[in-house]
Amino acid sequence: MVDVELTGVLEEKLRRLVELGLYSSLSEAVRDAVRRLLKEIDLKELSIKLYVNEKTSFQYAAYFAELSFPEMSDYMISKGIIPLVGVNSVDEIMRMTTDEIYVVDPLTIYLIYTYDIQEYFEKLALDGYQFFAPISAETILETIMYPRLYYSVKMRGIVKFVEKPRRIHITPKVKITLHEAIAIAYARSSKRIVYMTEDMRTRLIASEYGVRTCSLLSILMTLRNEIDDDKLRTILFGLKSFPTIIHEDVARVLEVGT
Repeated sequence: MVDVELTGVLEEKLRRLVELGLYSSLSEAVRDAVRRLLKEIDLKELSIKLYVNEKTSFQYAAYFAELSFPEMSDYMISKGIIPLVGVNSVDEIMRMTTDEIYVVDPLTIYLIYTYDIQEYFEKLALDGYQFFAPISAETILETIMYPRLYYSVKMRGIVKFVEKPRRIHITPKVKITLHEAIAIAYARSSKRIVYMTEDMRTRLIASEYGVRTCSLLSILMTLRNEIDDDKLRTILFGLKSFPTIIHEDVARVLEVGT
């Protein structure tokens, strides 16, 4: 909720619009005015400024610009900016266990289902590995995946959804999406929970709140012995085309396995 103070001629004119039946209330009139204002502003250009100057997460920049993840990535690259998505260190991948819970965000699920990792993701889930996602992300996840695939994943319990907590103790100065904030809040509730995200800035923010994080490449690390080299190279090539940053040391560890 945001309080808006209206006085003088501006208030009078808005009240006349309500009296004439153009709007049902002053609130509706103000909301419409804001929507019209936002249509006149270049949100994409402002999202770039937020990303560069305010250190927002990649997901927040896409949300603010009202673009899909690939559209945001392409737009940033056209402006000479490489999205901070991926991994820069082998410390960001791990061997997963069924004793831990992994909370994922929309960007991570998008990459899993776009770049041919879904069969391994689903195998882990069906083998007892636990994956959760913010319930606020259900709508966006439904659009990311084909509806039939989305409902199949949901009904089979591949991903379970976490309710929004009453309070999310993250300062408003931290510019991340609601989905990311819920994931961080959920992960803070137990040391068993790991936040799996490809958004580098989100991982940094999560770590500042004491949350353990990892990359989705942890899925490939965990099932490395079941993935042939050609398949792995295809997956990594696909991820890099997003583009996802994959440090050469990370690629080397995944290639040789242990």
